[in-house]
This record gives sequence, structure tokens and C-alpha cells, in this order.
Amino acid sequence: MIGAHTHWRLRFPGITSGYVNVGEFYLLDQNMNRRGLAAEAGITYIESGHYSGATYPPNNAFDGATGTLWSGNPNSDPAGAWLGVQFGSPISIGGFFAVIPSASGSTNALLEYSDDGSSWTTAGPPVGVVTSFLEIDGFQETKAPSAKRYWRCVVISAQSNAYASVGELDYRDAGGSIDKSGGTPSASQTTGGYPASNAFDGNNSTFWLSAGTPLPSITFDFGTDVLPTELRIQNRNDSYGPSESWRHFGVQYSDDEISWTLQSNFPLQSWGTNQQKIYDLNYVEHIPGPLEAWRLRNTAWSNNGVAISISDFAMREASDGPDITTGGTPIGALFNPDYPPERAFDADLATFWLANNAGGSVGYDFGTPKNIVAYSIRSRNGYGAEGPKSWVLEASDGDGGWDVFDTQTGVSAWASGETRDFIFGDDPPTVERRRQMPVIN
Repeated sequence: MIGAHTHWRLRFPGITSGYVNVGEFYLLDQNMNRRGLAAEAGITYIESGHYSGATYPPNNAFDGATGTLWSGNPNSDPAGAWLGVQFGSPISIGGFFAVIPSASGSTNALLEYSDDGSSWTTAGPPVGVVTSFLEIDGFQETKAPSAKRYWRCVVISAQSNAYASVGELDYRDAGGSIDKSGGTPSASQTTGGYPASNAFDGNNSTFWLSAGTPLPSITFDFGTDVLPTELRIQNRNDSYGPSESWRHFGVQYSDDEISWTLQSNFPLQSWGTNQQKIYDLNYVEHIPGPLEAWRLRNTAWSNNGVAISISDFAMREASDGPDITTGGTPIGALFNPDYPPERAFDADLATFWLANNAGGSVGYDFGTPKNIVAYSIRSRNGYGAEGPKSWVLEASDGDGGWDVFDTQTGVSAWASGETRDFIFGDDPPTVERRRQMPVIN
């Protein structure tokens, strides 16, 4: 976890002359709420500089209108054009994206954070485009402790269309569909003739349609407190339905329609034609049991800021047990191909895995489930400064999702060839994992 910080910025290191135009810069907190809008108290917009006086100021990138622009002038900062927000108190960022209509150079970008506005740290690897959502610390789901009056869906992205639509939304509890007769639907944006009420009218041939700008949401005020356990979604029932269906969305609740908390996060959804799905809004709290693949995923640069390396990576099923990384397959991502994951498991302390990317990962697919409860890391000989500084240890059962079992942040500098042990218990920790609900066609 990168954690909470007061300063966040988007920097374009490849634009040291010319310009870059940003229509909107979306910073989402861990509740999937946009932060940095002009109405938020205690914020200050920060930048490298902009063109044309008052015509293209930084607040244009936070006004909710993609047609107004911040036009970055990088000439005052050799590090490249940048734009950001100083918050009144530290916040954690779940992820971000931006609308960039045009630029005179590379739009490769870095999200960076700071606590003083002077010393900046990259929050992730460079990205070639930031028009799609990129996860930073991820979203934090919090089950509603009691019934709530307001419920809404926030759409991060549709399948393959700038517009998002939905045919029907049906909040349900143990008794079936929750009564909507005294409620009021609304939406943050709408294309004329396709209002939010169409998604709650019980008619699959009508639908709500967004206006095509990012981060639309659709809300239902039940008029009284309710506690749904499921959400049934029917997509638009025509040829546009699959492309406008929600690829990544979240469900939030509120007592006042002002402060929203994330109940459920649903990424990587896929849709067909005339399809409905039921989503579970609850959690099952349990020990997930043995998992097959385990990895260390870095969340920040090492102390030397250009590379992260590991000479040896051992995993154990008991805190004092032997290394069991044999018979399986080393795995990894965003690593230097000259120093692949195999080198962290070859029992040769002169070889090493290395990533020139702050989000690089290295791990092991055992092929059969394992209960890892401890692990050790050995730094590269002669290059202790490349030892990992902040990371998570994650595991997966092959469904594409990863559960975090251990988090390390700001680990002190490594000596050359130093080995450190990390133990998180002789039983796997309890985590919250969502029940998978069936797709109903």
C-alpha cells in the first residue's frame, strides 16, 4: 500500500517543451469517489505552469467538463509538465485516469505523491496512456453496518463505448425485490430521452443512457433505509447493449447523498446481448485455504529509484519450515527480461531477478495449493540499494483475483546480500472474499 499523502500530481516527463492539454484529471479515493473537485474544502491546485493566463488554468482539469482544458507549459520545470492537487489532509488514492485531447510530445505519464510538495515519489510505473483507469492502492470495500437510504452505482468504464447504459437495476434482499414505489431515481448525467427512471420501471425495453462523459453514476433514493444483499442488472436490450454495459463499476451507500462509502467493487465484467446478472453485495469472511500461486508485488521503487532486485525468494508453510519453492513455475510481471523470475529461485546467490519498474512482481506457481505463512528475501550481492522497499505478498487460486496476505511499507535499506524473514502467522490470515453469484441469461 502506498498510503495517504497530501500532494498528488500527474507528470509528463517526455514533455519538456511545447504543451499538453488535459481535459479532466480523475483522482479516485478508495471509496470510488472523485477527489480534488473545486467544491472540496482545503484543496489547492498545483502545476508546472500553464499557457494563456486565465484561459487554461489547472482548475479546468477538475471542473467536471472535458471541454475545458489545462494547457501545461513545462518550460518552468525541466522534469516535464505536471498538474496536481494539494489536499488539506492526507488521502489514499484508489486509482486514476485522465482525458488528454492533445499534446506536442509523448503523453507517457507518472502519478506521483509527496508530503511536502518538494520531494516526489512515483506511485506506479510509467503509463503510455491514462485514458483508462489505473489502480494505485485499489478500492476498499466496506459492508454497510446497517440499512441506508441512498444506493448508487458508479461506472468506471463501459465495455467498448464512451456511453454507459443499463436496462434495469433491481436491488434485492432475502424477500426479493425491494419496494421502489416511494423512491426517487437520479443520475449524474443523462442523454435526453433516456432518464434514470427507465432503469427502475420494470420494462426491459427502456434504459438509462449516460451523456458519454467519464464516471457516470445512477442513484436510487428509497425514501427509507434499506439493506440490499443483491443487485440484479439487465443490460440494454438491443445491439448497443453489450458495448454500453458496465465493464467496471462499484456500488455505494449513503445516509445523506453527500458522503458515499463503497460497498462493492466489480472489475473486469463481460456482457452479451440481452443479458442479466445478479451480483452479491455481501461478503463471506473465511480463511481462503491453500492457494496455488503466490507473488511479491512491489508498490514503490527501491531506495535507488531505478531498479528493484531480489537474489533469492523463499516461501514456507511453517514459520520455521523449509523453503518449498521447488517443482513449480516461477512467475512475474514488469521485470527486466535479462533477469527473469527463475533467477530468484535457482539457489544461485550470484543470480537475481530485477525489475526496472516500480510495479514489478516475482512469485511462484506451485501447481497445487499451498498455505504460505512465512517468506524470506535476500538482496543482490553488491547492490543492497536495489532491495525492495514497499510491497504486498499476494496469492491467487487461478481465477484472476489476488488476495493480499502481507503488506510491507517503507522497509529500511538493505545491505549487500542481506536476508530478511517475514512471518505473518502459522495459519493464513482471514480475508474477505465475495461469493460468486450465477449469471442468469
